[in-house]
Amino acid sequence: MKGKWLYIIDDEAIVRASIISLFQADGGWDHAEFANSDSFLAALDSLDPGCVLVDMQLPGSNGSVIVEALSHRTPSFPFVVVTGFSDFATAVSMFRLGAVDFLHKPVDPVALFDAVERALHRLRGDGQWQALVAHAQSRVAALTSEEDRSMALIFEGQSNADIASAMGVTPRDVQRARALALAKLDAPTIFDAMRVFALAGRL
Repeated sequence: MKGKWLYIIDDEAIVRASIISLFQADGGWDHAEFANSDSFLAALDSLDPGCVLVDMQLPGSNGSVIVEALSHRTPSFPFVVVTGFSDFATAVSMFRLGAVDFLHKPVDPVALFDAVERALHRLRGDGQWQALVAHAQSRVAALTSEEDRSMALIFEGQSNADIASAMGVTPRDVQRARALALAKLDAPTIFDAMRVFALAGRL
């Protein structure tokens, strides 16, 4: 792999420019930008392997069309989903299709850079990627059965009351299990927890 290719698909030119500026400052990155799904998909067969940043809200075909196409090209085009609107079901679907991360706009530059670096490790299949997977697996394995099941039901979008009923516990028990699980996973949010589960092959 000669260089580090980054492909940005976003309909807002200012967003593409800010991302390009961020990674140019890091150095060593080549890039190509696309304003819609159709232009990227038309070029895909001619592109060098690289990391893809795909916005979900695009004119014409939305970003899910790109995600579906890229899911069949792993690990040559690891991708990070960026969106302004989402729910748990969408995030779970994207992770199951192979997303390295699922980020929300406005995107924190540090989180974006970290996600793309992880995508690069996945593309290379290097020791760092294997270490990330092993670390995620160890964190998930540290959960109790109650914490593990609670997270699975939360990922499905169920309410605390529904989860409590399904598990035969109180809503307060569910809140406690959630807080303990997030702490063990080192995940500030449920979306971060999804990423850990996805890395561990458990989503």
